[in-house]
Amino acid sequence: MEVGVDKAFALGAGKLYVGGVVGGAHSTMNFGEGASGNVDSRMIGTYATYLHDSGVYVDTVAKYSRFDNEIKTPTNLGNPVKGAYTSHGVGMDVEIGRHIALEKGWFVEPQIEVTATHTTGGDYTASNGLRVDADDMNSLQSRVGSLFGRRMTLGNGIEVQPYAKASWITEHAGASTVKVNGTRLKAEVPGDRLELGFGGIVQVSERSKIALDAEFAKGHDIKQPWGLTLGYRYLW
Repeated sequence: MEVGVDKAFALGAGKLYVGGVVGGAHSTMNFGEGASGNVDSRMIGTYATYLHDSGVYVDTVAKYSRFDNEIKTPTNLGNPVKGAYTSHGVGMDVEIGRHIALEKGWFVEPQIEVTATHTTGGDYTASNGLRVDADDMNSLQSRVGSLFGRRMTLGNGIEVQPYAKASWITEHAGASTVKVNGTRLKAEVPGDRLELGFGGIVQVSERSKIALDAEFAKGHDIKQPWGLTLGYRYLW
């Protein structure tokens, strides 16, 4: 869940939105062969978005996050082994795109995005006495995609904007090392993947909007099941 607030400023032939955001999330992961994990995260960040009258936009986000991680894995005999540690992350994201209006309310929105993150490692002792020392990890991802949709006004005057989207995400970094009882192992972030989704925006009143977005991703060594995001925006 995330909550943000921003303010609009006139800037040239467009508007600049500057704001802040706080949030938290709970994630579950499956690593295969019976291993799993949970992550509880808390986040604070700031963002700035520039919307030009031509439809071009630039969106930037900077965030700090705290992650409370819990890992569970079975031994060769099937006995559960648990470990927990805390890590911290900072990240920067820049997205550039253009909203291109077509005939009869249709539109297309090509996008490119670059995301860079740095996450600290963690040192912990598992429940069976196993010592784990994880190094810091850097990640650099790029995304190329497009959104295609239509803006419509219903008979009751409510404006809706359904859309579909597709993106290809590439991981350019994302490797670190982990020591397990002194033995050094290489860890990599699963990266290259196809992301597909759909959603819609409903203008419920002059000052408020509701947005719903659904997406999933699949690629090399990674599968993200369908996830839903519900958003609400109110203009003062």
